[in-house]
Amino acid sequence: MDIASQLAPTPIADDAGVRLAVAHVEFLGIDGRSIADWRARRAPLGMSAYQYRVFCRSLFFAVRTDRLADLDVRLKGSAAAFYSGRHKSLPATWPEFDKGLSDALGRSPFTSERDDLRERVETFQGFQGQPRRRPFDSMWKLQLDAHPSDYDIQLSSRDIHARCVALLNTFPQMAPSLLHPKYGFLDDGLVATAVPTIWSWASRWTIALQRHVAVKAFGAEGPANKTDTIGELSSHFRTDDWILRAPRAGID
Repeated sequence: MDIASQLAPTPIADDAGVRLAVAHVEFLGIDGRSIADWRARRAPLGMSAYQYRVFCRSLFFAVRTDRLADLDVRLKGSAAAFYSGRHKSLPATWPEFDKGLSDALGRSPFTSERDDLRERVETFQGFQGQPRRRPFDSMWKLQLDAHPSDYDIQLSSRDIHARCVALLNTFPQMAPSLLHPKYGFLDDGLVATAVPTIWSWASRWTIALQRHVAVKAFGAEGPANKTDTIGELSSHFRTDDWILRAPRAGID
């Protein structure tokens, strides 16, 4: 299954209308099968369809172990949408690339490191230029980030919220507040105590996939719509969200 055939029928473009070309996708190390699985939601970017089924099956096993009666699970970020949000643009000029390399290294780059970066940028841009937004793994492949793109898992649950409230009432020293003051997710330490099996699940998969699996939890209604205050960073429910479900019995 070649890349060109997967890009031809329905182009993949960022919100500026810049289409991904074969050269872009090849540079990112994404093949035609991965694009087909992503389109059909058989697997997010960075996982095979088999890995994704095991990922989901093990998650919902953890849900049962933590005795949650209600849970909505959504995948956010570039693994689901192919691009990061508008708040994360790709460098567009050489000074921006050079600054990104300096930030990644924590020092001024050597001439050889700048030359290597220029070669990577030219390979990525090809003849088509480059997207304005960051495709999945693009900053890592350009070596402007030390880590590959992660998996942002959003949990929404009445049970988790109630457990966190009870923990904070009983042990007020556990967290400075119930909710993050800007983004509104439940305190990570409280969530780790409220659903320890899910928290361990995320840690195990971070090691297995060599990508950070980040879990953020909210009440049953999900994140509040904060578009007016934080724009694209608002993680409220959307009609096109990638929702995780337990695989049907008997499917490997």
